[in-house]
Amino acid sequence: MTSDHVIATGFSFPEGPCFDQEGVLHVVELAAGCVSRVVGGKRIVLAELGGSPNGAAFGRDGFLYVCNNGGYWPAAASTGYRHGLGGGPGLIQRVGPDGSFATVIAEIGGAPLN
Repeated sequence: MTSDHVIATGFSFPEGPCFDQEGVLHVVELAAGCVSRVVGGKRIVLAELGGSPNGAAFGRDGFLYVCNNGGYWPAAASTGYRHGLGGGPGLIQRVGPDGSFATVIAEIGGAPLN
């Protein structure tokens, strides 16, 4: 038997759920191009990365490392059945606890990430 429990609403194609060292839930939002966290049952945007972040994990350094595919996502209920057209670069980005972010990897051996 399974049970659904809603902890927050208002996300736009959430992916990559992970918890920071304090136990706060973070998700990337493909269709919103951002990283959000859940605080007190509310969605709080931490960083607006652009593109289409679609995976994340915390490193030992406490930073959140995000895979960003540049803006592509499939049509789904959470996006109003619209899809992302892409066009941005694929990136690995690092997000700090204050919402600051930087690109860590944009290419490997001269070839851009895709």
